[in-house]
Formats: sequence, C-alpha cells, structure tokens
Amino acid sequence: MNKRFREYGFNPGLLPTGSRNTIADVKGVRVGHLTRIEGNDVRTGLTLVDPGIQNLYAQKIPSAIAIENGAGKVAGISEVEEFGFLRAPVALTNTHAVGAVMQGVIDLVGRQTALPFYGSVNTVVGEVNDAILNNIHKRSIEPEDVSLAFENLSEDIALGCVGGGTGTRAFTWKGGIGSASRVVEVSGRTYTVGILVQTNFGGSLTIMGVPIGRLLGV
Repeated sequence: MNKRFREYGFNPGLLPTGSRNTIADVKGVRVGHLTRIEGNDVRTGLTLVDPGIQNLYAQKIPSAIAIENGAGKVAGISEVEEFGFLRAPVALTNTHAVGAVMQGVIDLVGRQTALPFYGSVNTVVGEVNDAILNNIHKRSIEPEDVSLAFENLSEDIALGCVGGGTGTRAFTWKGGIGSASRVVEVSGRTYTVGILVQTNFGGSLTIMGVPIGRLLGV
C-alpha cells in the first residue's frame, strides 16, 4: 500500500494517533504476514498478531471477545469467553484454512514452550471468505506457513493486499489488512489502543459522514 488515508490530508476522529498509527504502537505487539499469490486463482494468505509476551502460553494475558452482527467461523473464542485469557498469537486467514492455521499455531507454541502432557493450546484464528478473488477450495495454506508468518513479525506492519487480506473485498472494492491506533487518557494515565482489521464486507460505506457508497452507486 503506497499511501494511507491521513496522507491525503484527512484526519478522522478526535484523539491523537500513536507514532505509527498501527496496532504496533501498543508496546511489544508485532504483526507478520504470509502472502500467497499463485497462478490465476490463488490470492490468499495469513496474518499473525503476536503480543510480544515471552512464553505467552505460561504467562497468558487478559482477553475478551465481543461480537456484533457476526456470522463468522472464528476458532477458539469460547475458551476466551469462559476463561478470559490468551495463550497464543492470534491469526487471520481464509475460511477453509482455519484448521491448517490452528495446527500451525499449535506447532509454533509447542516449539517455543515445553507443553505439559495434559495441556492443550487454545488457538484464536479469525477468517473471511475470500472466494471471489481466491479459489478457497484449494489447499493453499499449510500449517508450516504459520512459522513463515512468525519469521516475518515486525513493528513496521505491511498494510493493504497482504497476508489474510490478500483476497478480501469491501464495498465491492479491494479490501485488505488495515490498522490504526489512538492515545487515550484515563484517570490521569496514558494508554494506547490499537486495532487491526481484515476487511471483507459490504454495506453503506460512509467516510467522515459522507455517504461514499451511495454516491458511487455501491
């Protein structure tokens, strides 16, 4: 992606951004991608978000799930809802690759941590159906691809048509991976809030109050 929204002179929102205006402004967080483009019908990949906690499986961090108008096939959310913690990096991929990516994350954690005999790894893997631009029925993502994405972890996050956003669409336009951050003050303390999105949806596109979708006939 060559330019971001603010580089065109637009400044949405009221709060200041972090230095990168990505989820990597949250201390320790890094993101890695595996992008797969092959032939005429493979346009997919996976994105890995690592919170930067050494031995995350043992340390675990507080986590929560909130679903609004959701109809996805995200793996691993029930344990987060019940126990309220995360013990492995979060991954994003296409719908039919969820199983392969789950196994890849389990393998990754197993190489990093001496797992107890009775212990299991809860993997949170999000997904989108990228079947319009990608042949989702091909087995294009394998478990070992998670390790490749892990090797690509960086604070300088590639955005746009990469990783889990390679085959996505939004409002009939090309989608992708997006990210942003905001700096907030609560009770005299400063916090950074970061997000990362895998855009693959439609509806009424509105930007800064302007009904762009209706104006474009979307």
